[in-house]
Amino acid sequence: MRRFTIVYVLLAVFRSSVNYFRLRNIRRDFDRFDRAAYNAVSADELENLRAVLPLVERDPRFGFHAEPGGYMFDAASIRAKIARLEDVLK
Repeated sequence: MRRFTIVYVLLAVFRSSVNYFRLRNIRRDFDRFDRAAYNAVSADELENLRAVLPLVERDPRFGFHAEPGGYMFDAASIRAKIARLEDVLK
């Protein structure tokens, strides 16, 4: 496995984490929900997932977390999230 691939997947994981907290803050105040901001973060996450999916498909070791002894993500879960985000952004 090349170092670049590992770093790229790690950056994608951190980017997803940032997007999660951005969405959490947007959804926190339901009275002032900003749909445009929500869509912008969702579009960024969709771009992130589409970019990292081929790397995860090539190396199934990505997504494994030793402490719980299981996968936190895999290619199938990424594809499912891409489909959900595509529906959100329609």
